[in-house]
Amino acid sequence: MRNRTEKLARSTSPNFLEMTWAILKIILWGGTLAIGIGDRTSAQPVAPMSKPSPTQTTFQNISTLIEKLESPKPIDRLNAIDGLANMGSAASPAIPQLIDLLQDEFPGIRSSAARALGAIGEPAKIAIPELTALLQDPNGTVRASSTRTLQRIRAMPQVEIPRLIALLKDSDPNIRSRAAHELYLLGEPAKVAIPALIPLLKDSDLNVRIAISAVLNKMGETKLAIPTLIPLLKDSNPLIRQGAVNVLGLMKVSAKEATSQILPLLKDSNLEVRHSATFALGRIGAIAQVTPFLRDSDPSLRNLIAEVLGSMGEPNVVLAQFVPLLKDTDPRMRSNAAQGLGWKGTAASPAIPHLVLLLSDRDFEVRKSAAEALGRIEGVDTTISRLTPFLKDADPQVRLSAAFSLAELGYKPMEMLKLIQNLIDGMSNSPQP
Repeated sequence: MRNRTEKLARSTSPNFLEMTWAILKIILWGGTLAIGIGDRTSAQPVAPMSKPSPTQTTFQNISTLIEKLESPKPIDRLNAIDGLANMGSAASPAIPQLIDLLQDEFPGIRSSAARALGAIGEPAKIAIPELTALLQDPNGTVRASSTRTLQRIRAMPQVEIPRLIALLKDSDPNIRSRAAHELYLLGEPAKVAIPALIPLLKDSDLNVRIAISAVLNKMGETKLAIPTLIPLLKDSNPLIRQGAVNVLGLMKVSAKEATSQILPLLKDSNLEVRHSATFALGRIGAIAQVTPFLRDSDPSLRNLIAEVLGSMGEPNVVLAQFVPLLKDTDPRMRSNAAQGLGWKGTAASPAIPHLVLLLSDRDFEVRKSAAEALGRIEGVDTTISRLTPFLKDADPQVRLSAAFSLAELGYKPMEMLKLIQNLIDGMSNSPQP
């Protein structure tokens, strides 16, 4: 919610201010200016460098790489495959040679060749028979690469699904998880796999159970998956807890019965689990249950809850809860509250007087969030009229914040850029503590 530009601009360090100025130029002028940190005189238009025709260069590169695919050295073949993969569809002339390498004696080369065909995309459809055969490769990585590539090149579901169902019985749990994921991506046509998926809700591997639950949820079999996921919310592995709660979040209101089991994860020892639990509760509609945590003693949790309520809560709830938070002692909370009100648009009009006060807040990001929120609530023109007086504020940081916001709103961007430059120059030349 607090973007990198705002964090940079908040600092009065010359280097940080210079970088912020450069970033704003790139955003507003389309990246046509170059500026060196500490060298403000270098901001001049850059003439394009002459270079060979892209078509000519690509053709030469592909020809060279295709030759290296025939090298007796495995490392040369691997490097050539990687180079072709980076070219995407432009590497389609190499498809016949890449198909040949699907039979290479080294599994790493077979796997890389399959991935390269996937990077090329639809032109590689002629490789479907060979890729399908690799689904039976003795090497798990090769099988996984082939599965992903078949999905990328949009192989026909009637060809893919039977193979994926077979892979659900693979001895490698990673392959079983990948097969489940590919069935998930196929969507409606993959419903024929439901009978094969249900037994895997009791798979010995926890990640497989989570993957299967996600697939069944997408196929409308949510009730089958929830009983499998709830016990995983107490697993000792935080990645398992996070995976389970993420899938429950995908189920939205269908998983509301799991609310009481998810709530304890708001106090989980793992930050990522807390984050996932917060957003899962928002998605399943448990707003009333999470709102009390806005008063929690943990500031990081309070801010997470504010993000969820701001984006998912009803306008009347957000107004009632967030207006008081605009006076919170934590600047992150004031910023989150302002942004949350802004997301509600004109419905948050009663908060306008409180947001106007934040235009002179001592925190740069709070001022920015307040300006953005006002722009969404009352319109750009009115917000511009509110901001322009701050261009004469005694505090240079307030003037800088107002100039940034006005430039982003489209108000006299060239004048604002010059003002920002002058302010940054002044701060850069001021004695540093």
